[in-house]
Amino acid sequence: MLKAAIVYLQGSGGNLLSRTLSLSEKTVAYLPVEYSQQQPYLKLSAPDRFAFYNNWDHTDWIKSESLSIWYKHGSQDFINYENSNLWLIDQFHPAMFEFESNKNVLWNGINSWEHLIFIKYLDSSVELIKKLAKLKRPDMTHVLQIERTELNTFAKMKSTYQANFINWEHMREKNSYIDAIESLSQKLDLDLDLELVVKLWESWKIATDKLLNE
Repeated sequence: MLKAAIVYLQGSGGNLLSRTLSLSEKTVAYLPVEYSQQQPYLKLSAPDRFAFYNNWDHTDWIKSESLSIWYKHGSQDFINYENSNLWLIDQFHPAMFEFESNKNVLWNGINSWEHLIFIKYLDSSVELIKKLAKLKRPDMTHVLQIERTELNTFAKMKSTYQANFINWEHMREKNSYIDAIESLSQKLDLDLDLELVVKLWESWKIATDKLLNE
C-alpha cells in the first residue's frame, strides 16, 4: 500500500523523517541491498529496524545512506510494494516526484498516495540546507539541482497539492521534532515507539552537528 510520499529538498532531513516514520512495524523497512528481494513483505520489529537505521556516521555519510527502497535501483518491482500489506512510506526530491507523477507509470495520479508529507523550510534556512546537502553527499550535485530546479518545483508543489507539513527548523530541535512526529504518527496510524524515535533523532543530530563543525 502506498501510505505516504515524503517530498523534501536535499539536505533537509528526508532520510531522518522516512526512517523515523518507518520505525512503525506496519511499514516497509528501509534496508541494505542484500534484503531487496524480501523488502516489500519483510516484517521486522521496531528494535530490528532501529538497528539498521541508527547508522549515522559524520565521517562517511554516503555509507549512512546505503539503506533504500530498492525499486528505485532496479532491484525490486514497484508493484510488489503497491500490493504489499505493509505500508510504503517513500521519499523523493521535488523534481523527481513531479517527474514520476507526470509520467503516470509507477502510479496513476497523486491520489495513489494516501498521504503527502512536505518538509517545508524558511527562506533563511536555504543556505544551511544547501551546505548540509554538499557536506553529506559530496559525490552528488545536490546544490546545483537545488538552485536550478528543486526550489522552484517545490514552491509550485506546495501551492498545488494538499499535504501534511513538517518544518525543517523544528526537525533540528528534539521537543518540536517529537511533537511533529507524534502528530504524523496519529494521522498515519503508525503506533510509533517514541523512545526509539528520540534515540534515532539524537544520534542523527550528533552526527549532523559534528559534520557541520568540522
